[in-house]
Amino acid sequence: MPAMQPTADQFRSFRDDPHDGPIAQVNLLKFRVKAADGPGEPEHANDEPGTVAYQRYVDAFRAAGLLCRDLLTTRPTVAAT
Repeated sequence: MPAMQPTADQFRSFRDDPHDGPIAQVNLLKFRVKAADGPGEPEHANDEPGTVAYQRYVDAFRAAGLLCRDLLTTRPTVAAT
């Protein structure tokens, strides 16, 4: 799925909106059955699911204080295909 890229006008409209309340963001993520860590990465040979690799990424950002507060966190549902 491609990323959504706002136009310059859409971004300016968002930036200039007078709303002063909280902003919520919903991330709908699809994970690989097996993480795709590259050969130069320490986790390359771990053979772990994508959900585990993504949680490692989130934990690193949280530890660095770079994540906002979670309003709702759910466990990923993995559908076998």
